Amino acid sequence: MTGLKEWQKSGHPARLWRPLPENRVQCELCPRECKISEGRSGTCRMRRNEHGSLVTLN
Repeated sequence: MTGLKEWQKSGHPARLWRPLPENRVQCELCPRECKISEGRSGTCRMRRNEHGSLVTLN
């Protein structure tokens, strides 16, 4: 995802997720259960995979 504002690039550790192979993560917060590649955000755009860990941006 490009065009992030500086405050959107940092976040704090998220809860309700699990690691997947190849530095991907699966968010378990909602029924969508997004599988997120490194450097990408989930459908909600409020959670992001940073170096194989899920962070929340809000």
